[in-house]
Amino acid sequence: MYVPPQALKCTCDSCSEGNCRIDLKGKAKDVHVVNLDCLKKATKAKGQIADCAILGKERGMFAIVELKGGQNIVIDKLVEQIQAGVDIIDSLSQDQPLEDFYPILMYKGKDPITALRGKLIRVRGIQRKVITSKCGSRLSKVPGLNRNFK
Repeated sequence: MYVPPQALKCTCDSCSEGNCRIDLKGKAKDVHVVNLDCLKKATKAKGQIADCAILGKERGMFAIVELKGGQNIVIDKLVEQIQAGVDIIDSLSQDQPLEDFYPILMYKGKDPITALRGKLIRVRGIQRKVITSKCGSRLSKVPGLNRNFK
């Protein structure tokens, strides 16, 4: 996916917040990272939003990443933040084909996967469960992520 014009000034080199990050080693050349707080301001969107979007440069794939480095996780709020990230990227990318998308929660502490059971993120008729992975994990090692993500 190419970076939508509204998101150009919001591109960055990493996806990190406080003491939590997703490691892009081995994938940095294949992806664009967009700071979603910056994009929210640029588009005057309202409400909470996930931390970053990772757009595949070659294929119609993107990931929306929420970083929770030790804070208590409120599941419904988390799902809303990720869905808002998906919605803003989708709204700016309507002219681009969508092959797949990945809602990702990076966390510290206990894996909240059980609490996320039954919670789905949707875009263009595709629905996905939130994928969980520990803070600091490599993007290429996140379970459930297409290995051809680029």
